Amino acid sequence: ATGALNGVGGRVLGSDCWGLRNYVYLFGGLVGFFALTARPLPRDRVWQAALLFVGSGITTAISDFAAAAGPNFYFLFAFFHTEYAMHQLTSADSVFRLAGVGNAGMAATALLFLCLGIRGLLEWRRPWRLVALLVCLGISLLGGFRSTVVLFLLTFTVLFFMEGLHRTILLPLLLSMAVMLGVLTVNYAESLPLSVQRCISFLPVRLNPEVEHNARHSLEWRLGMWRRVAEELPNHFWTGKGYSFDATQYLMANEAVRRGEAESYESFFISGDFHNGILTTLLPLGVFGLLTFIWFGCACLRVLFLNYRWGDPDFALINRFLFAAFLVRFGYFFTFYGSFSRDFGWFCGYVALSLAINHGVRTNVNTAGSEAVGNQAA
Repeated sequence: ATGALNGVGGRVLGSDCWGLRNYVYLFGGLVGFFALTARPLPRDRVWQAALLFVGSGITTAISDFAAAAGPNFYFLFAFFHTEYAMHQLTSADSVFRLAGVGNAGMAATALLFLCLGIRGLLEWRRPWRLVALLVCLGISLLGGFRSTVVLFLLTFTVLFFMEGLHRTILLPLLLSMAVMLGVLTVNYAESLPLSVQRCISFLPVRLNPEVEHNARHSLEWRLGMWRRVAEELPNHFWTGKGYSFDATQYLMANEAVRRGEAESYESFFISGDFHNGILTTLLPLGVFGLLTFIWFGCACLRVLFLNYRWGDPDFALINRFLFAAFLVRFGYFFTFYGSFSRDFGWFCGYVALSLAINHGVRTNVNTAGSEAVGNQAA
């Protein structure tokens, strides 16, 4: 509706308005949903599909590799997003960050959660599993995103409680280790790599002055952006302004920022990149778009929970992870950071994978019926 009212733009189509990319993201999320749910997955392909889906994020490291390897490898940017490489190039003179490598590390930790669960990762007879998790976490911190620590801790905690490990001796052991880690962090935080320090910059610890300045500037930048968006909200509260924006205005804002004549967030504001889940939904799509997305998310959570509760025991690890990951990401979207047009495909993908694996929405009736058929066949 917003596209019909305000236009969809399209630089590639020669339009004076840009913003078509965000509509492509949304359309791609819907297409991916229907593609994944078009046919139920055979049992022998379930784990293969889950591993490929969750582990696909590892490919983001290629973006950092191409940027570091030089012009001979720039052809890879025709297949992999340049956004991750931009973090590497723009941070070379300050807090150096490998965003693509960090995102790949997060995908690797997700794979470990998916395949082993918390119980399997903490099995004392196989200590290399925990070592592998810590290595992957360390790699993910090279991205310098504070969200890395938050998402890891939230996902770990949700899975820990879902597996019932809070009733075991592991709870006091992990709490003791957390206290020890906190003491070490307070005393040695300044000795960590700058990108790692930036990941924990939300904690009340002493850090490198450059990291503290970078983190403080980032917070002030976001607050200034959100105040700017708040001024615009009353004009588009009901119908939304859509994703199209004037290309000339955007380019002039970039030039004004370069000359120091405008706030550094002005071009982000024009393009709709507000660094906030609620605002990236409310301003472009209006209040009805936001309410629809909240309904969609709650419906997805119900589907994921039912499939976790009543799904095939052979796929319990997968269903548990899908529910936990969606719950954490959905809550994070509304409280810390989110971009609706980009995250929508992620949300669609996780619930679609669950539907494909479980052949729809599982209930106790489905489970009882399946057991009865199995007993009759036996």
